[in-house]
Amino acid sequence: GTGGSSSTLSSPADDFRLWCLGLSGSYRGPATYSKDRLDQAKVVREKIVRFLLDAQEWTQRRNSLQSSSIFNKWRDQDQILFRRVIQAQNSCHNAIAGRSDSDHLTQASDSDEEDDREMSGGRECGKGGFDFNGSMYLDELVAIADAGSSYLNNQSTSQECDGPVQPVQFAVKTLRDLLVLVGFSNRTVLAGIQSSTFTSDDGD
Repeated sequence: GTGGSSSTLSSPADDFRLWCLGLSGSYRGPATYSKDRLDQAKVVREKIVRFLLDAQEWTQRRNSLQSSSIFNKWRDQDQILFRRVIQAQNSCHNAIAGRSDSDHLTQASDSDEEDDREMSGGRECGKGGFDFNGSMYLDELVAIADAGSSYLNNQSTSQECDGPVQPVQFAVKTLRDLLVLVGFSNRTVLAGIQSSTFTSDDGD
């Protein structure tokens, strides 16, 4: 992995954003604020950043060592990572729309019944409104980072370097896009690209 310093990884502002997103409790209930929760947010965010740093380094190394690898046939582990990222992306979009994954699976049902069910069942929902599921969104961000890190660890312990780079590139791009969508700064979103571009305007 990369040797990013703690100062490179640090972003108290984004730690707070992550706490607000997924660790502060329901948007319709009281926030659960404590130093322990903020410390937890820091650990979770740095896990996400660590994957972005490691993935960027791995991709650059692979491209320099074997440029033809981008055309290589996808293996089972490549397909598994790609599908997991797609699943997480869909779940994040459902979280923003105030739907659970089970809601999403039943969208083919009658639209009137769907509207009635969403308004009356399963979750607290104001009239004509919905709850943004920040905890679910955060869980899926972490799932992408975990799946990607596991993939990279498996690659580094294998003597074979014949896999494609696209699955990792797709995971990184998707994760960055999802972080942007909920307001994280460049210090988190662009981790691994150009740390020198970070300025005081990045939210810290």
